[in-house]
Amino acid sequence: MQYVYFIADVLVTTINVRVVVIDPSHTSVQVTYERTALKPKVNDQVRAMGAQDRKCGPDWRDAIAAYLTAQEKR
Repeated sequence: MQYVYFIADVLVTTINVRVVVIDPSHTSVQVTYERTALKPKVNDQVRAMGAQDRKCGPDWRDAIAAYLTAQEKR
């Protein structure tokens, strides 16, 4: 899956989510962010967002686990 969004004249963000089934009860997930400042004055903001992104692993894990669990119950 890939999500892309932009804030006009500020930045572009691409989020790639790779999900791989290891076995029936285990899944590997890799989430990568790529941000690009569209103006030099936004570089510090983009760096700060990157630092925050690195802390989002547990949020991604929980959201994906909840989704997969809901799918199993269908």
